[in-house]
Amino acid sequence: MSGERPILRAKLAAERAQEARRRAQQAAERLTELAAATGIDAVDPQTADPAQPDQPPDSSPASPAATARDQALKAVRSLQAARQHACEAHLETAAALERLARLYDAHVKDDPTVSARRYLAGATRARAEAALHRHLAEPPAIHLHHPGLQIRSQHDGDVAVCTLRGDLDTRTSRHLSGALAAHTDLACLRLVLDVTRLNSCDSSGLHVLILYAGITHTAGGCLRLAGTGGLVARALEISGLAEILPTDLSLAEALDVANAL
Repeated sequence: MSGERPILRAKLAAERAQEARRRAQQAAERLTELAAATGIDAVDPQTADPAQPDQPPDSSPASPAATARDQALKAVRSLQAARQHACEAHLETAAALERLARLYDAHVKDDPTVSARRYLAGATRARAEAALHRHLAEPPAIHLHHPGLQIRSQHDGDVAVCTLRGDLDTRTSRHLSGALAAHTDLACLRLVLDVTRLNSCDSSGLHVLILYAGITHTAGGCLRLAGTGGLVARALEISGLAEILPTDLSLAEALDVANAL
């Protein structure tokens, strides 16, 4: 049926954009490993300026330290380029899905029968998927800069990473709930919370973690805590939640598990 051809073309465009995003993500993962092996801890991937020339840490450009830092900077720049590629692919996918939704809408108008329900459902599903891809293309955002807690969100592939710094308690737990809802409301259901710099977590904070662990798990996603140790680990142990909330020693480990789902 000739009327189906534009829909098929839009679906094909979405699939191609998805594949491009996957390739970019795989490249980003390889570059992350390279950066870690060459001293990337000395370079911030979010603030490194690709336009700036390499600055060796000492006066000897041929020293091992200078060579390692040069390789790390190159890895960061390549990683930034791969992430930008992934972002563009997300936007391309969203645009294709939005075109698909409009084509479904046209079929509903042309065929106002029972079969039109199938097209209406397809349009609704396409718009929801498009909203998710636009969400995944967003740059890192500061959801909260409260005197007691700072929450910073970004994406690693299809995983939302929330970095917490400060205290998660009765004053701040509702803000974490709002930050997580900003992801789950758009069907971004794989969440990793980096709690390395979280000083404390009381019962209200634990309640939010349990709530969103349940929401994501029920919908086929996950919520993992990365960098658990010290007071946070003790809070989980005392509350008996250590066996309920999945934890990982490092952010890299948590991302490996979340991206594998």
